[in-house]
Amino acid sequence: MAGEPGNRVDVSAERLGRAARGERGIGHMIGSGRNTTAVAIAAFLGTLPLLQLTSDPRLLPGAAIVVVVLEAVALSLRRLTQLNWPGTLAQLFAGFAMVWLGAAAAAGGSDETQPWSVFELTWRQAIEQISVQTVPMAADDPTLVLLLVGVGLLTIAIDLAFINARNVLLAALPVLGGYLVAMLVLDTAVNVISIVAVCTGWLVLLASRTVDHERRWPRSLSSKDEAKFNLRGFAGLAVGLGTISIASAVVIGLAVPPDGQSWLPQGRFGRSQSVDLIDPTIDLNANLNRPDERPLLRYTTSAPDGLRLRSTALTVMTENGWQLDQMRLLPGYPREQSVSTTQLPVVTQVDIGDYESNYLPAPYAPLNWDPVGSWSYDPRTLTVLDIGSDSRGLAGQSYSVASLLPIPDAEDLAHASAGTIDGSTIPDDLPAEITDLAHEITDGASSDGEKALALESWLTDPSRFSYD
Repeated sequence: MAGEPGNRVDVSAERLGRAARGERGIGHMIGSGRNTTAVAIAAFLGTLPLLQLTSDPRLLPGAAIVVVVLEAVALSLRRLTQLNWPGTLAQLFAGFAMVWLGAAAAAGGSDETQPWSVFELTWRQAIEQISVQTVPMAADDPTLVLLLVGVGLLTIAIDLAFINARNVLLAALPVLGGYLVAMLVLDTAVNVISIVAVCTGWLVLLASRTVDHERRWPRSLSSKDEAKFNLRGFAGLAVGLGTISIASAVVIGLAVPPDGQSWLPQGRFGRSQSVDLIDPTIDLNANLNRPDERPLLRYTTSAPDGLRLRSTALTVMTENGWQLDQMRLLPGYPREQSVSTTQLPVVTQVDIGDYESNYLPAPYAPLNWDPVGSWSYDPRTLTVLDIGSDSRGLAGQSYSVASLLPIPDAEDLAHASAGTIDGSTIPDDLPAEITDLAHEITDGASSDGEKALALESWLTDPSRFSYD
C-alpha cells in the first residue's frame, strides 16, 4: 500500500515529461488537417456575402478553387516542414501565381506580358466595370479576378490569424470581411443566408480550437477513461450554442434597417457620375452662326489622310421626341480598345480659338489628353467632357490627344456587327417615312457595317441632307 502512492507519482511524472516533450507536437496540432479544413470552411462561408455583388455564376466555384488550393498548399508544406510559417509563405506564392494567371486570362488579347503590367491592366478594367454598373454587376472577367483576389486575401488572413497567431478571436475579423464589404456596397440589407454563413464559419473555427484545448493536456495527465474526448456531448453543446448565436446574429442584423444608400464615397474618385448635358451640336451651331467670322480651332495630326475631331452624344427617341441619353462619366483615361482590325497610333495637336464647350474635340479612339480642367470620359462613346465646378472652358487652350485610328478593310466591315445600345428600341409611333428612308438608304447592304457606312455617307452628303 505504501508503494502505490510512489508508483502513482512516477506515472504522473512520466506523463508530465511526455507533455513537456510534446510541446513541439502542439504547434503541429495547430496546423493539423482538422484546423486547416476549418479555415477552408470558414473562408468559403465568409465569401458568400460577395455573391450579392455580382450575377457572375463563376464566383462561387472560383472561390472554392482559390480556398482549396491555398489551404492544400499550406497543409502540404506544414506537414513536410513540421512548421507553420512555411505554409503561409507557400500561400503567398500560390496566390501570386493564381492572380497572374487570372489577370493574364482576363487581359485577353492584350500584348502585356510583364506581371505588374497585366495586374495594372486588369485592375483598371475591373474598376471601370464596377464604376459603370449597379449591383448585382454583370459577369466580367476582370471584375471576377478582383473579387477572387479578395477571396484569396481573406483566406490567407484567416489562416494567418487562426493557425500562425493561434487566435480564434482575431480570425473573426477576416471572416467578417466579405460581409462588411457587402454591407458597405449594398443599399439594401445583406440577406439572411450571408449572416448565417459568416456566423457558421466562425463557429467552425471556434469548435476546432475547442477540440485542440480539450485534447492537449488530459491525454497526458489523466487516466485513459478521463482523457477520452466526449464527442457526443461536445457536438450537442456546440449545436446548441451555435443555434443561439446564429439566431441572435440574424435577429440583430435584420433589426437594423438599411439606410437606403451605399457607403461608397461619391464624386470623381468614387462612383461614376450620371449627368445631363446640352447637345454638342447646339454649342457648335451657336459658334458658327455668329455675325463675324472667328476661327474656332486649328489642329495638326500625324494621321496620313487627316481625321475628324468629334464631340459625341447619343440620343434616344421617346414619346416626347429625340432627347440626349445620359452618360456615365469616369475619371482618368480609357483603356485601349480591343479590335481585330489594324490600328494606327496618332497624335493630334489642337489649338482652340474663341470656342466654349464642355465637350473636348478629340479623334476616335482617344487614349489620353492634356488640356486644363477636370476631364472625364464616357466609356460607351469615348466622349471626353469637363464637368468640374472649376471649369475654365476650352477657349484659348492648346492640347494634344493620343489616339488609335482604326483602319478596317473590306473583310473587317463585312464581319462587323451592330453594338447594343440602351434606348435603341424604335417607338411604335415613329413616322413611317423615317423607317422607309432608312431602309431605302441601306438597301443592298449585306452587313451591319455596310449599313452603317451607307447611313454615314448619306447623312454627310450636303446635297442630300442638311439641317434647316
